[in-house]
Amino acid sequence: MQIRWAANLILSLLVSAALTAGCAHTSQRSATYQQPESPYLSLMLARQAEHRADWDRALGLYATLDDPYGWLARARIHFTLNQNKEALELIERLLAEGTYADEARELRTKISARKQHWDQAIADAEILARRHPDNREIRLFLANLKLITSDFKGARTLLETMLDAPEDGVVLYALSKACLGDQDIVCAKKALQELILKEETFAPAYMDLGRLHEMLGQKAAAEESYQRLLEIDPFSREALSALVDLLIPQARYDEARDYVITLMEHHPSEEVLTKLILLDLQAERYDQIIEFLSPEEDLSEELRYYLAVAHAGRGEWEAALAILDTLPVSGEQGCDVVLLKVAVLEDTGQTQQALATLREAWEKFSAENSCKEIGYKLSMALESAGQRTEGLNVALAMLERDPHDPVVLNFVGYVWADQGQHLDEAQAMIEEALRQKPEDGYILDSLAWVLYRRQRSQEAFGYLHRALEYNSDDPTINEHMGDILKSLGRNEEALDYYLKASVLGDDTNSGLMIKIRELLE
Repeated sequence: MQIRWAANLILSLLVSAALTAGCAHTSQRSATYQQPESPYLSLMLARQAEHRADWDRALGLYATLDDPYGWLARARIHFTLNQNKEALELIERLLAEGTYADEARELRTKISARKQHWDQAIADAEILARRHPDNREIRLFLANLKLITSDFKGARTLLETMLDAPEDGVVLYALSKACLGDQDIVCAKKALQELILKEETFAPAYMDLGRLHEMLGQKAAAEESYQRLLEIDPFSREALSALVDLLIPQARYDEARDYVITLMEHHPSEEVLTKLILLDLQAERYDQIIEFLSPEEDLSEELRYYLAVAHAGRGEWEAALAILDTLPVSGEQGCDVVLLKVAVLEDTGQTQQALATLREAWEKFSAENSCKEIGYKLSMALESAGQRTEGLNVALAMLERDPHDPVVLNFVGYVWADQGQHLDEAQAMIEEALRQKPEDGYILDSLAWVLYRRQRSQEAFGYLHRALEYNSDDPTINEHMGDILKSLGRNEEALDYYLKASVLGDDTNSGLMIKIRELLE
C-alpha cells in the first residue's frame, strides 16, 4: 500500500537530512595562486576564503595543498557549487588513497542521492552505517534512502533500532511512512500517535493520522485529528482544507462552509473561493454568490459561469443570458454553458431558440465526440417538439459511436416501442440499458411500455410499479400505469392514475383528457 502523499514527505526528509548544500553556481576563473611559504598560511587563507564563500580563491588556495586534506576541501566546495563531476574525481582519489575515506564516501552518498543514483547512495550509506553504528544521522539517512526506493521493510528494521532516543520525533515520523509502505496500518498509527505525544506541535503528524483514519473509513477519528491540529494552529490551511473535503461528502455543508470562510479570510485563493461558491450553489444561496462575485473584476470563466447560475436561480434570465453569451462554447464547461443557456431559454418560453442553440452546439460537440449530454437533450427536445424522426436520427447516430450507451438505448427503444416498431430490438435495447442502470425509473417505464405494446400487460405492470417507486410524480409514467391497468380491466385504479397524471402534467395533453372522460362516462 503506497500512499502518494507520503512520497513527497520522504523526499523532503531526504533533502533536509542530506542535501543541505546550496545550488550556487559560479564560473571558475583560470586563476593561479602563488603558494605561500608556509602551508599553514595557505590553509588559514583557504579556510577564510571558504568561510566568505569566495569559492574561486578557496579552490585555488586548497589546490596549493596537494594532499588528501586539500582534495577533500576542494571536493566539498565543488559539491556546494553543484559541480558533481569535479567533486567525484577528487572523491575517487581520496578513496584510492584511503585517507579521509569516510568523509569522501559521505560526500559521494550525497552526490548520488542528488543525482537519484539510489543504488550507489545506498551502498555507500550502508558502508558508513556499518563503520559508525552509533551515528544516528547516517542511519536515518540510509532509512530515508530505503523509503525512497520502496524498501519499506529495510527502512522499518533500521528505524525500529533507533527508538531509544525518546526526543527523536523524526525517527517516529519516518517509521510511520515505513510501516504504511509495509502495509502495517497498526504500526503506522502507533508511530504517529507516539509522535504526537512527544511533539505536540508537529502539524504533519496530525495530518497524516487524519488521512490514515480517512483511508480506513474512520471519519470521526479523522475529523478529531484535524480538529486537534486546529487547536494548535486555528488557521492551519492543511487542517481547514482537510475538514472541508471530509465534511462535504457527508452532506455537512454548513459546517464545511464555515471552514471555507475561515480559509478565505486567512488563505484567500480562487480555489477556495470556488469551493465557497459551490457550497452556496448547493444551498441555493444565490444572493450571497452574486454579492461575492459581482464586485470582482477579471473573474475566471468558471466563476462567471457560476455567477450566471446564480442569476438563473434568482430568475434573472436576462442577466444570466448576458453572462453566458460571453463564455466560450468549448471544453467541459462549454457543455455546461450550453445546457444552462438552453434551460433558461426553455424556462422563458423561447423553445425555438433553445432548439436552435442545441442544434448549433451539437454540430460542434458531435464532431469532437464530446458532451453527449447535448445529444441527449437535443434528441429529447426534438421529440417534445414533435420532430420525432429527427430526434431519433440524432440518437441513432450517437448509438453508432457507442452501441452500449444506456441513455441512448433507452431513448431509441422507447421511441420504437411507442411507434409499435422493431419491438424485439426495442426490448433488447431497453433490457441492456436496465442491466447497466437497474434502479432507473425511466428505463423501467420503457421496458413496461414495450411489454405493454407486445400485449404482455401483466409483466408490464410489475416493471411500472417499480418505476413509480423511483419517479412517482412523473405524469407520463402515471399515465402509462393507467393504460396498463385499463388493459387489465382495472378501470377504477386506472382512472386514479389518469387523474394524477393530469394534475402533475400540463393542460395540453388532450389524449389524456379523452381517456379520463371515457372512464367517467
